[in-house]
Amino acid sequence: MASAGCASASSLRTRRAGRSFSERLELPLYRSLRLRGAGGTDQRPVVLMKVCLGDTVYEEQFSLRDRGDMNYPLLLGRRTIGHLGLLDVRDTFLSEPTCDDDSPLVKHDPEEEEVVDERLTTNN
Repeated sequence: MASAGCASASSLRTRRAGRSFSERLELPLYRSLRLRGAGGTDQRPVVLMKVCLGDTVYEEQFSLRDRGDMNYPLLLGRRTIGHLGLLDVRDTFLSEPTCDDDSPLVKHDPEEEEVVDERLTTNN
């Protein structure tokens, strides 16, 4: 159970190349996300988490949801993809993460978040 002001991801798993890992994480709650869809409304906790892509560490927002029955334990959102540039979605797992203590860190920018949200609001 997560403590007040924290969100907990019970485990992350991957089955790539026959390897799996499980790690319990507890991170401060960054914000709450309210999603509306055909199935109704869903409220999810959002945390800031660092993830290694290639040789760079990105601090990004991740909404927490049980993805145990799904193919991918983690989905990248539009903000993260915006940092990466063009992606070829026809193939997966094209590079291994090579981050270490000296890897560049792209910190989360709350002001960038407001610009993206503003664009989405004016386009709807």
